[in-house]
Amino acid sequence: MTELAWRLTRLGGRSALLSTGLTALAVAVATLLLQFAVAGNFAFDARADRTTWRDVPEAAGGPVLLATASDHYGGASVTRVDLAALADDAPAPPGMDAFPAVGEVWLSPAAADLLDGVPDSDFLARYGDVEVAGELGPEALAHPNELVVVVGRSADDPAMAGERFNADTVSPRVVDGFGGGQPDTVYGFYLILMVLAAILMAVPAAVFGAAAARLTVSRRDERLATLRLIGATPGQVMRLTLIETVLAAVAGSVAGTALWMLSTPLVALIPIDGGRWFASDLWAGAPWMAAVALAVPVLVAVSALIGLRGVVISPSAWPGASNPRASRRSASSSSRGSPSCS
Repeated sequence: MTELAWRLTRLGGRSALLSTGLTALAVAVATLLLQFAVAGNFAFDARADRTTWRDVPEAAGGPVLLATASDHYGGASVTRVDLAALADDAPAPPGMDAFPAVGEVWLSPAAADLLDGVPDSDFLARYGDVEVAGELGPEALAHPNELVVVVGRSADDPAMAGERFNADTVSPRVVDGFGGGQPDTVYGFYLILMVLAAILMAVPAAVFGAAAARLTVSRRDERLATLRLIGATPGQVMRLTLIETVLAAVAGSVAGTALWMLSTPLVALIPIDGGRWFASDLWAGAPWMAAVALAVPVLVAVSALIGLRGVVISPSAWPGASNPRASRRSASSSSRGSPSCS
């Protein structure tokens, strides 16, 4: 049946191949857009998870004193995290090899670039007598462009006792570690938007692909109606239609998925919420990508079958075959009335 479907497509000439190509192209575009919408959910979720260490709940007797604040330099907002060890076993924060010692400052890569060549008196001096000890890893940052400064302090530092009204939390707090925190609320809003985008995009994706699959519906209707006239069963016609559509849809779905994988590094450069993406954030995982790649051609195939139900139900659906007996009588009369060529 598959070989027959492919032969019919080839025998249909350039128009049939063009129709198949347009179907594959439309499905590829639809798959690409849907892959982006699904990946966006994972990307914002990953951003949210990497901000939870800054907002962990208070725990009496914990080994860490944590405080957050917002600083500014050159018109840019800088997130500052002050940490003081209350015990020798204070755990290392995400993105750092060890708990910051007193007087150490750790900068995000973007903050390091911002402060490159800037005298300490213009910025770092506000934290006291400190020195830069290293850069924060990606695990500590919402996105590559985030400006974050981690300052190591002593527990009796006056900066760790005063209330901070410009911080997410009013004052410093004792915590057990850096797990179990709350993500930034802004990412919850973005997640809702991306879920809605994925749901809403699934409908036009299916419609777009199915519409392209029926661009040459007249040619396909005529061929399938002819098959019905010569005795093909409705089940055979449906299978033939399904195979023909799925061949193009699967090719387009695979191409769209491959195109998404190739374009991910470029999409990661698009800034949202103040920064570009880590390319790994846009990787939804093989199971989800495979599910999307499978769902799109299935939707297209179902829509194409529904659109051709008239041909499958009755061979008279083809206008040219509305009265086959009359057509044969007309042909016979024409033959008898024609003059002899002898």
